[in-house]
Amino acid sequence: HTAWLAWLLEKDGQVEEAFAEAQHSLEIEKDFPLGYYMLGWIHQQRQNYDSSLLYFRKAAGLNPRFRYFGLMQGLLASGEFEEGMSILRELESNPINSFSALMLASAYASIDSVDKFFEYISYNPKHAWANGVRILIENPQVQNDPRFRDLMEEMNLPMPAIQHEPTTRLE
Repeated sequence: HTAWLAWLLEKDGQVEEAFAEAQHSLEIEKDFPLGYYMLGWIHQQRQNYDSSLLYFRKAAGLNPRFRYFGLMQGLLASGEFEEGMSILRELESNPINSFSALMLASAYASIDSVDKFFEYISYNPKHAWANGVRILIENPQVQNDPRFRDLMEEMNLPMPAIQHEPTTRLE
């Protein structure tokens, strides 16, 4: 799908192409939450937090699950810690399932809570997206923890390569 293509392009450093693909997904379907999420994510990777939060909020307004997949992490990354933690606590107060465990693991990794990351990423059965932790969790504290290598072995995944640093700032 074109929105996921935006993610791949951004990870490859093709920022303008990624932005165009995310926009294209919204031309195909005007109220496509994943398209708004991708625009938010691309902006977040460039530390354009005001723009990223606008897109994450739009995605969450269209599909409440995007409060956890996008908005929560975007708020934490942007320094909107109180609101981000409020969403985290809301998610944590509900019964844990494979999706919520993955979202919580990701959020805890983003705030350097390594033990909580491993607590939630250990949930079984794992969500279908769980193998994404190999490239989505870029926190060196998590990646350098011996439990991360164990997790990669458990999931039959190689250790991640060094990630590129965002260099292009979208306005």
